[in-house]
Amino acid sequence: MFTLLEVIIAIAILSMGILAAMSMVSLSKKRMDKAYNTWFNGHLLAQAAEYYLLCGANKSITSDYFPYNGYSAQCTVTNCNDLSKDSVSSISGNWRLVTYDIGVKDPYGNIISQVKVDKIVKNEQISL
Repeated sequence: MFTLLEVIIAIAILSMGILAAMSMVSLSKKRMDKAYNTWFNGHLLAQAAEYYLLCGANKSITSDYFPYNGYSAQCTVTNCNDLSKDSVSSISGNWRLVTYDIGVKDPYGNIISQVKVDKIVKNEQISL
């Protein structure tokens, strides 16, 4: 038969093994949640950027294209100020270089991801 000391040691070893396994599962779940959130935020930003770059910054994003309850996207357009004089003279006529600042907000109003994209547009397409 087993002595009481042997049984206590066996239970302690078994408990440590169970705790180690639970710790690994918990850490794995946290890493999976973080990876999913990173992917989801990037996906939202990619959809918003695609919409604004194709449809223009003056249009508000529609719910059939951006169907995420509570999440919102915004786009502001500014002139590109950090251009050299040679670059400005090469863009002539009815065109100009602008910066699209595209951001996505969560349901609480916090910006979760954003990107700046430089784009050459016709002057009549954008009003600053």
